[in-house]
Amino acid sequence: MGLAQQMRQKQVLAPQIRQSLEVLQLQVQDLCALANQELQRNPALEEVSVEKTSVDEEREKFEKEDYAGDDGKMNGSEELEENDGEAHSSGEEYVYGEELMRVAVAEESGVGPESAAESHDTYEAVPREEAVEHDVAHDEAAGSEETAPESGFEVLAKLDDYNYLYQEGGNNEYNPDLEERRQFLFDSIEVHETLQEHLLKQLDLSGLDGVDALVAEQIIGSISDDGYLRTPLADIAQVVPGASIEICGRVLSVVQDFDPVGVGARDLRECLLLQVRNSPLEGTLAEKIAHDHLDLVALNRIGDVAKETGVSRREVEAAIRDLARLEPRPGSKFDRTAPTYIVPEVEVRKVDGRYKAFVEEATIPHLRISPRYARMLKSEDASDETREYLQEKIRSGMNLIKSIEQRQETILNVSQKIVDAQQEFFDKGVVALKPLVMAEIAEQVGVHETTVSRTVSNKYMRSPQGIHELKYFFTNGIPTDNGVDVSSKHVKALIKNMVDNEDPEKPLADQDIERRLADLGINIARRTIAKYRGAMKIAASHIRRVQ
Repeated sequence: MGLAQQMRQKQVLAPQIRQSLEVLQLQVQDLCALANQELQRNPALEEVSVEKTSVDEEREKFEKEDYAGDDGKMNGSEELEENDGEAHSSGEEYVYGEELMRVAVAEESGVGPESAAESHDTYEAVPREEAVEHDVAHDEAAGSEETAPESGFEVLAKLDDYNYLYQEGGNNEYNPDLEERRQFLFDSIEVHETLQEHLLKQLDLSGLDGVDALVAEQIIGSISDDGYLRTPLADIAQVVPGASIEICGRVLSVVQDFDPVGVGARDLRECLLLQVRNSPLEGTLAEKIAHDHLDLVALNRIGDVAKETGVSRREVEAAIRDLARLEPRPGSKFDRTAPTYIVPEVEVRKVDGRYKAFVEEATIPHLRISPRYARMLKSEDASDETREYLQEKIRSGMNLIKSIEQRQETILNVSQKIVDAQQEFFDKGVVALKPLVMAEIAEQVGVHETTVSRTVSNKYMRSPQGIHELKYFFTNGIPTDNGVDVSSKHVKALIKNMVDNEDPEKPLADQDIERRLADLGINIARRTIAKYRGAMKIAASHIRRVQ
């Protein structure tokens, strides 16, 4: 052990920059969840409805203003300069903007948002310092509790109770009937039964006891969510004291009789046979095919199955259709995985003969700093402890608002550059999709390539061609004979079209597809065609062949 000095360069991101990067890569659903969490945690934040404040006004609401110490300057302004990552002199101020002051006056004077908006031009002519003094004087004249605060955090607690705890229902008293109704709704939430719980209930009625019951519990616990038992019986026998492979096999037969039919199967063949033997298909051609010829069916070799079973091709096809009606995943009906919903954040519309990108603002939370807390911070009666607390909360809220605004601006800029590069795609579809890389968009927008990657991740665009993830428009280029590169998605579309229109008895091999693409001027290797075919889940030619 020893001591050593070392000098090195290290890049450290400011907290606000880290927050901006995190907000940028969030989906709109996660962004709304983050905003709701901050609204619960930060009393200085409040949400503004879209009907009350337009998007343009919301973006212009927050500018730089002094959050007020006793002498009109923020205490600890150096910290704010460091967090913002910008150089500010001690005389520069952080302001909320005219919108915040206008809303504050409207709230206290009883003027609605419409009237306040009409008087916006008149109000802007008043200097900011006079507007603040007028606001505080107006509150004192009205006998407002907010401008006659008590010492310490007592007034802050009162403001919390008013602005935070009762922000949805106003200053209403506690209503036991509403609380009882709310609790009833929570108690009424449906709790879905899992596959294991369903099987354990049947185990209690099966009559198994002792070692058999322990083995059955181990088997049920080893069954996956799709209903298959993939754990070898030898491993189960080693876990349960006194168990053997013979006991495990006997108990497994009991578990396989449980509902749903086919549960506990170790492969697809056993799963289908369990369902066939508990249905009218028992003893038919379908059972024989499932038992002996399932591998030939997977290769689409219907003719070979007909020869080996000694029946006609039509009868084999009818038996295969009966097998196709069975459930290959018996545990699927207990899978209660919540569906993932896609909310497009960008919409593409045609304006003056050219497509343009528009960011959907309705799904984005619109936040602002509470005017009540802003006035309390400017009050001369506020204690240093109260002012320090409010400064921290307001700074945190301003950083979040700024991060959301930067996120929207970045998404709009990147989306518009993508739309500019893919104008033909929105008219002709995937065949007109051009090769595009993130470095090209990053250079045009003036940001780093990683910023573009964060921007397009899990963001979706609605266009005349449907809904696509923003990453969909970035594809590699494949050279052609005429010198113009085509996108890989264009080539995939061509391959799929060739396969869809091929002769079922003579399907196209990868070499045939390669030659056809070469005739179109697209030079691509056979192994690349095989990779594209696998990505589109297209089987090989010998499997697609109908015999």
